[in-house]
Amino acid sequence: MADSFHVRYQATPEAILAVFQVLVNEAPQSLEELRSTLEALGEKTGTLGEQLTRMRKLGLLEKNGLELTKRGQVCAQVLSNHPALFFDLLHFYHFTLWDASNPDVNRFSWTYRTVCKHLWSLTSAPVNNRTLLERVMSDLLEQFPDECDVSLSVGTIRGVLDWIQRLQPPVYDGKRFERRPFAPPELALLAIDHLYSRQGVGYGELLALDDASFKEIAILCLVDDGVLNAMLKESEQRFPWFEIEAGWGYFVRLHQPPNLTEDL
Repeated sequence: MADSFHVRYQATPEAILAVFQVLVNEAPQSLEELRSTLEALGEKTGTLGEQLTRMRKLGLLEKNGLELTKRGQVCAQVLSNHPALFFDLLHFYHFTLWDASNPDVNRFSWTYRTVCKHLWSLTSAPVNNRTLLERVMSDLLEQFPDECDVSLSVGTIRGVLDWIQRLQPPVYDGKRFERRPFAPPELALLAIDHLYSRQGVGYGELLALDDASFKEIAILCLVDDGVLNAMLKESEQRFPWFEIEAGWGYFVRLHQPPNLTEDL
């Protein structure tokens, strides 16, 4: 059975952050212990299952129990050393989880990235959730013509916008979207690493960034194309394992996967 396209708004950034911090700082050994610790901190736990499900889908938690995965441990170190990057990192996981080669899995991620695509197309404008929903549904029925019985709601749009609203620097204030003046260079490098994996390019080899790739990375980062170029130049200065080669095209080279825990 195929996964749902819904992005459940009950899995909010604030609630997941609270759960994540308790898992890192308190290491609860059971669901009951986790729940009681959260309640002692004044957190509501009625939708705790939604938070844990989303964290498992994003690859932060093992499928069984409350142990952080390797990805979850990276997020913990990012939260400790560079907290401003934490929600950008989770935004990246939301955006890239869906895989066209396995389209029935993690469909909430398809919805997440499609909302981002339409937000980015606004450049700078008020956001109408109903209009945004109609555009997402149009794309869904075009790409998945057999899913004519799918019915998303504005709750799904809210489920994405809540995450977009937590990005720094801001891109959405609850009413208006505006492409960011910049984004963390690490986010662009993660996007390039994702392209390396998707295209089967080995580390140390050049990756061509055509117009479509540039646009995809800009949408993920929610910045203008020109801003993305500046971000990549900054990345080349900061990280010795990343290079740009321009001439008869625009090429980048990753010598290794981005290591956020060492480079922060």
